[in-house]
Amino acid sequence: MKVRGMIESMSKAFVECLETCIENYCYDLEKDNQKSVINYHSKNAYLNNDNLTANDSWSIDLMSSLESKKTMIRLIENDVSDLSDVEVEEKFDYYAKNFLINNINQFKKKVDSLYARSLEFGLFGIKKNIKEAFRYYKIASSLQEPVSTFYLARCYEFGIGVEANEKISIEFYRAASKLGYPRALYKYSVILLAKGQVGVAISFMRQSIIRQTSGFPTGGNIFIKPFYHLGCLYRVDHPDIIKDHIYALKVFEQGSQLNCKDSSYAAAQYYEDGIYVKKDSVKSFCLFKRAASLGHPDAMVKISLILLRAAFFMGDRSQYRKKHVEIGFKMLEKSAIQGCLPGIIYTAKCLSLGIGTNQDLLQALWWYRIAAKLGDIDSDRMARKLKKAIKKQTKLDRYLLKFDL
Repeated sequence: MKVRGMIESMSKAFVECLETCIENYCYDLEKDNQKSVINYHSKNAYLNNDNLTANDSWSIDLMSSLESKKTMIRLIENDVSDLSDVEVEEKFDYYAKNFLINNINQFKKKVDSLYARSLEFGLFGIKKNIKEAFRYYKIASSLQEPVSTFYLARCYEFGIGVEANEKISIEFYRAASKLGYPRALYKYSVILLAKGQVGVAISFMRQSIIRQTSGFPTGGNIFIKPFYHLGCLYRVDHPDIIKDHIYALKVFEQGSQLNCKDSSYAAAQYYEDGIYVKKDSVKSFCLFKRAASLGHPDAMVKISLILLRAAFFMGDRSQYRKKHVEIGFKMLEKSAIQGCLPGIIYTAKCLSLGIGTNQDLLQALWWYRIAAKLGDIDSDRMARKLKKAIKKQTKLDRYLLKFDL
């Protein structure tokens, strides 16, 4: 086939591009409600992985992903200047599908791994087939391909294309971690944490970070969960952990550089408090700002309050004042939507007073009621007060309407 001949000359680059794109696609698709057969909950509250795990897991630049697709197409077709972003995606899917199907037996373990994930998630126009995906994961895993070994473990964990089996799943996660795949190193460390093997778990988690920051091939994008999780572990009291806030900060700063919002926020707190490092309000602000730009709800509240306070001292410079206030309110609203209690309370206040937005007592009442449900006593009092004010306003409006006023 013509496509095959054109692509084979730059197959390595195409495989690398495919690998990155598949990581981008798959992580969100993996977040399903499948029940794991592995118990990840530690008996120790401070080692509970639900509390320590970062929400954002990949350091992904979607624009660079699109550019890499354009580069691949340019190597095949010479010119992509007239193609829209949608057309680039469609063409890349076409070439990706053909490349994977025609090269399964050429690069064996690497392409088998990519093809298996395409089968599992139905990527590039390849028909979704979970049982076939499992078969290809098994083939590539038998050739010691780390990513496929990780996904094979996942199949046994969630029962994807095979009956779920905790013991086999853990064995394959261990095998994938021994092959140096960062996600597997992290996953296996979390399993060890739940089993109480804290010292060994930390060693695996550190390896996950080292593999990604020391030039080792990572198999796609940077996986940022370990940075925040490891930093948190070095802040707790445990007989198997030597508490080290300076090292924790170092790890958080590494995570921050890779756009981990939780790491950015944690690092900012160190410079804000100035307990273990010299207090630095500028550095703290920059880190809070980065965390806010990445969507951290508490960071958005901090930055929005700074903007609102700055606007208060701007006096007559109404143009700048208005901009600061509007941006501040938008950030508060975003944090409120994420369920951040301080964000909800301040959003309600802004709506009730018309700060950064039009006054809306009904919306303010709605947010105050949510805050009250989350346990804030003052919000319950404010909700009752607002309800009375709305009733009075409604009566007045009816009276004025009656006399056409």
